Amino acid sequence: IESAYYLIGDLPTWDFSAAANWPFTTTDGEIFTMTVTVTGLSNWKVAPQSAIDNNDWNVVLGNTLQDQNPAMEGTLIANGGSMTLPDAGTYVITLDMTSYTYNVTLQ
Repeated sequence: IESAYYLIGDLPTWDFSAAANWPFTTTDGEIFTMTVTVTGLSNWKVAPQSAIDNNDWNVVLGNTLQDQNPAMEGTLIANGGSMTLPDAGTYVITLDMTSYTYNVTLQ
């Protein structure tokens, strides 16, 4: 488990320097959360601190199935496909880094 994780994708951008401004929050170092509002379909991945520090796409976390995966939960893997927030709205993204899983809830 890394010390920090960041949202990277259509919101804010697919750029590590901008993603560094979009950290997930944690209180225990295992469960990380973020609330994000999008105006339409938005693809995203999770950049661990090591990806930001080393500009390394190989460690960016995505899903195990496909790019633009609309599933609201799943397993995270390095160099996996992007996840998709399918519609406009406010979402809570939760990462459980003890099991490398994610869950997305539309508010």
